[in-house]
Amino acid sequence: MLPQRIKYGVKALAYMSFKKGGTLCTAREISSELNIPKEFISKILQTLVNNHILFSKKGHHGGFYFTETTESITLHQVYSALDYKPDNEDCYLGMEALCTQIFCDLCNDREILHRKFESIIKKITIKDLRKIEL
Repeated sequence: MLPQRIKYGVKALAYMSFKKGGTLCTAREISSELNIPKEFISKILQTLVNNHILFSKKGHHGGFYFTETTESITLHQVYSALDYKPDNEDCYLGMEALCTQIFCDLCNDREILHRKFESIIKKITIKDLRKIEL
């Protein structure tokens, strides 16, 4: 349901948050460590720079680093920067044929689910991602 760019973006930021002392991370390093195509992660990181979530430093000792502390950047900011739009077409259970034939409370109440999801990702910060295993 989530676009790959959001999944990769969140994984990259989680990885970066594990680095000690604000160490710069390169797209090559993130690509290698997380097994994400370098060109794809480079575009994602640049989008996060354009949306003021990351800074980038060019040159031999360059890389990406956070614009703010990891406890002040929310998943909602990241999702928004990476152009998240709730999917109003797919069945949550992956059974589109059934949803068109019968009444499904899960799909019927999708707007309520979207609002709840949004309220949750506004509370989760990049620092919180340290609790997960990459």
